[in-house]
Amino acid sequence: MKNKIIKILILVLSIFIICININKIRFFYNIYKGNRESNNKNYKIAENYYKDASKILNSKEYRDSILENIIKVRYKSEDYEYVVKNGDNEKFLKANSKVKLLENSSSENKNKELEEVLNLYKKQLTMKDDLNVKKNYEIVKKMIDDNNNNNNNNNNNNNNNNSSKEDTSDKNQELNENQKEEINYILKRMEGKEAQTFENNEKANNKNIKDNSKGW
Repeated sequence: MKNKIIKILILVLSIFIICININKIRFFYNIYKGNRESNNKNYKIAENYYKDASKILNSKEYRDSILENIIKVRYKSEDYEYVVKNGDNEKFLKANSKVKLLENSSSENKNKELEEVLNLYKKQLTMKDDLNVKKNYEIVKKMIDDNNNNNNNNNNNNNNNNSSKEDTSDKNQELNENQKEEINYILKRMEGKEAQTFENNEKANNKNIKDNSKGW
């Protein structure tokens, strides 16, 4: 009886081991198919294979491995927003994706976000010394320096423009004051001529009246 129980346990254990191995074979087969489709630029099909693999083995180790593969195909397909949102385990690709999204951005916080990219590269370098990461780090650092220089130049230009506007405004004000004086002078001369004309008319009228009175 005891031997029979032992045989049954061995059989169950063997079946269990076989099932595990079959699942591993199925898992790695889907990963292999996914990688092949990714190399052929069939990114959506590749992602589906990776997701199928996750349904077979779902421990943390395998989940992380599958997510890394999905992040890579999303990056290759230029879905940078997904990589930024989900790529904490792939800091290099996450940093690259942030740069891609910021390339055409006119955000006032652009330099601040680029500083976050530098931090991601630094963290990646603490895990592995990689020449590509170093190169990208230097490129982003130069982008930040260039942006700072451009901002300083723009501020200087704005200050110069404001100074020019103030000078122009002062000149215009001076011109306006001069024009006012000229206009007032002309008006006074006109008023003087009108008064003289009125006086001459009065004299002429009085003379006519006197002449008329003589005629009476």
